[in-house]
Amino acid sequence: MSILGLTDPWVIGAYVGCILTVVFCVAYSILKGKDSDEGDEAND
Repeated sequence: MSILGLTDPWVIGAYVGCILTVVFCVAYSILKGKDSDEGDEAND
């Protein structure tokens, strides 16, 4: 199996894991950012 020229499944898995981690962190920060923005407006 070759994905973008990579044949080692551990390397492919590491890339997939990194991409999923970044997607999760971005989605989490967007969701928490909306919650904290609403809280900040209530405190002003």
